[in-house]
Amino acid sequence: MTRLYPATGMHLCVMPAEMQAVLEGAPDYRQPDPGEGPVWLQFASGNDAAELVVYRARTGDLYMAAPAL
Repeated sequence: MTRLYPATGMHLCVMPAEMQAVLEGAPDYRQPDPGEGPVWLQFASGNDAAELVVYRARTGDLYMAAPAL
């Protein structure tokens, strides 16, 4: 992932509710416990792939690492 986005260009943001619903509907997704280490996910479709780092804060909210705009 650092080849695409340097760490200095990333930030943690609250995961949108629509995206969280898609994750929770995936049969192999496991919810991280609050404060547990992040979960690294990879989505693939044909030749396209995306990687996502998900973290659950102690408050229960899901955060993701995303490019800073």
